[in-house]
Amino acid sequence: MLNAIGSIVYLATAVLCVRARVAAGEKALGRGDRLVWLGATLFFCILALMRIFALEDAIRDVLRAALIRDDAYAERHGFQSVLAASLLLAMFAGSILTWRIMHNRKWDRTMRWAIFGIIVMTGLVTLRIISFHATDALLYGPLHLNWFIDMGATVLTGWAAYIRARVTPSHRRSAGRK
Repeated sequence: MLNAIGSIVYLATAVLCVRARVAAGEKALGRGDRLVWLGATLFFCILALMRIFALEDAIRDVLRAALIRDDAYAERHGFQSVLAASLLLAMFAGSILTWRIMHNRKWDRTMRWAIFGIIVMTGLVTLRIISFHATDALLYGPLHLNWFIDMGATVLTGWAAYIRARVTPSHRRSAGRK
């Protein structure tokens, strides 16, 4: 049931991103604006398909089987912790770098929020795939951070797309004249 709900939320977010992409095209906004929303649309469609077909579980099972086959399963905690720490650092660095680049180019704030949501979702999916006990305890523990992070990043991106489709530069100019 949760997979179905998650898939529906991802697809709804993809639809909102399509609307933002269409609005960017209608308002003749920059190529970067259109590409961000197209990328966000594809990203959330892929996430929905991953949920529908349980691809995260399948990838995790393949990786686990490879570790068992190579007699590395018992030592997995050592490199999983390095992977998890590296991933969190990469997410943090990617978020800051993206924010700075987009700020310097004066890109719309909604695009920054959408990209931040995508970075968070990419990190979360990767953390779920590497399935490290310490992160599993946080993600799936009593607080269910997995649900909050997943839905929070998805709703953030969807909200940014909704606002971007609704409030475009031409709307702002005409509102300022009243």
